[in-house]
Amino acid sequence: GQPQMQIGNQLAPQPQTTFSRTPENRWQSPRVTPPVPTASLESLMATARTRLGNVTNQQAKLRQYKNLNMAPASLQDLADGYAATLKDLAQDILRKGGDTLSEAQRAVARNLEQAATGLQTLGKQLRIEQTKATPQPLAGHLEYLHAQEEVDIKWSRQLEPAKNKQGQAIEYLEEYRIDDARTGEPLWYAHFHFKKRPGNGFARLEAGHLKLASERNQRANAWRGPLNESQASALFGGLRPTEG
Repeated sequence: GQPQMQIGNQLAPQPQTTFSRTPENRWQSPRVTPPVPTASLESLMATARTRLGNVTNQQAKLRQYKNLNMAPASLQDLADGYAATLKDLAQDILRKGGDTLSEAQRAVARNLEQAATGLQTLGKQLRIEQTKATPQPLAGHLEYLHAQEEVDIKWSRQLEPAKNKQGQAIEYLEEYRIDDARTGEPLWYAHFHFKKRPGNGFARLEAGHLKLASERNQRANAWRGPLNESQASALFGGLRPTEG
């Protein structure tokens, strides 16, 4: 079967949440319709207090997983899984108590919702940080950061091409820069190889790849995350300066 991870709180009467690893190497919790709460309101409130007291520990676990190099998307999946348990508990309290809930009990439900939102925010933050720190950037990483407006992509330069024995260029090379939108510093560079200078778009693309900023001019043993024509067009289209 698929690898699984169980996360729970030994002090809480709720069952552990089981996360399964997907083929894309992401940890995801099963999505199920929450049953009508059978536990008493008193029991739900006790569980809520325990869960709220454990939020800081959950946050620390997420940061620990980040330090252990968990995949960026899996970090967010785990955080969302934690958050879902808090949101479900808040809804259980509201459904169980209904109009009879005291203001203090409603405040606990609100605190659960707020804690859940905080965990979701942390999960997204950790995913972004982990993605930016990856030593092996791929198109999917760039697509995610671009969608989150965490990077600025711009034209950089035409590179010195390979030449034949007669000193004639046998390819056209161009470079684009991917900056961290928060710092303005380059994260990665994208290099594209063509047989000759392209007119518009990337229809003549021979090869494309992402490189770490630290390995920008390194040829041997540098990381190269592949980029195909479709990805190049979506992310870098329209950035090439026009001739003239």
